[in-house]
Amino acid sequence: MITIAGIVAALSVLSLSRTLRLYAGLFVAILIAFLLLTLLAVRKRWPVLSGSACIILRVPFLKSWMDKEYPLIQSVESTLFDFHHNLPKHFGRVFL
Repeated sequence: MITIAGIVAALSVLSLSRTLRLYAGLFVAILIAFLLLTLLAVRKRWPVLSGSACIILRVPFLKSWMDKEYPLIQSVESTLFDFHHNLPKHFGRVFL
């Protein structure tokens, strides 16, 4: 959010070329989409972290390392989801 605000402020203050303004605007749009997708993933309890860890578990030379880290990843993801579900106002403040 800070990056988005900074780019928007820079676009309004600085005199930049048309191409640079276009790329900056595109970057802001991508950042906003990523931010909204992150909020949706938390709200819908999508297992993004543990799902990615499951994919890494399939890689033979990373399996032993991920076997040790997987319970922690699941715990962090579960805690994040519970925090959002149980204390939505506090979650919104932390997210902002």
